[in-house]
Amino acid sequence: MKFSKQLPLDFDSRPARGREDFFVTKSHAQVLARLDAWPHWVNGQLAIFGPALSGKSHLASVHHERLLQDPKLAVRTSWVEASNLKDTAWDALGGAHIVLDGVDDKTDAQSLFHLLNWQREHNGSLLITSREAPARIAFPIADLCSRLRGLDAVSIREPDEDLFRFLLLKHLSDFQVDGKEALVSFLALRTERTYAAAYEVVRIMYRLAFRRRSHKLTVPLAKEALSVYESERSGVAASGAIES
Repeated sequence: MKFSKQLPLDFDSRPARGREDFFVTKSHAQVLARLDAWPHWVNGQLAIFGPALSGKSHLASVHHERLLQDPKLAVRTSWVEASNLKDTAWDALGGAHIVLDGVDDKTDAQSLFHLLNWQREHNGSLLITSREAPARIAFPIADLCSRLRGLDAVSIREPDEDLFRFLLLKHLSDFQVDGKEALVSFLALRTERTYAAAYEVVRIMYRLAFRRRSHKLTVPLAKEALSVYESERSGVAASGAIES
């Protein structure tokens, strides 16, 4: 088998899969329960917030796909990226069941306020994802901030030990690994327990392996990847830094 077949070249952009790909622990159980309460959300609205790479968009996508499966709801369901909210043509929206992904302090406040009103007027639902709790985002419109403070919001916490090990296994699943359990145990004990770190350390291992035309990930390679990761976090260029 050729080397190019051994390593997934699209490691950085593998799409989210279905709900069955979630390993449910306390980190996600409450969020899933709130999603499953649709259409009985408070005022038809729910916000999911949490750290980078914690699965917010994945869960929002699962919810969105569930609505699309119902022909009566599909024509009334829309996905909107928060970065494009200002340019959204409201009349072109498929309907009043809306997922708004990636809200932050750069989101256009007037458009967000308009969207909250739109959803209520059309007797629909609104799911928002963001890294920070929407109520804590300093928007320049007082009425919007007041509305967001009343928004039902649920957080995704950084992973517990079981979930962190699962994330490492998941990120390593596309590779040939000598002693996968041993490698996961090694990384789990030495890697910052965050969603972003689990992803980034394995990504660095992948880059190192690719540069060396190797298709195996090993403990020695993990040691080197952790060193690079810590150097990058500290803002210090690692010796032999990996090209992006």
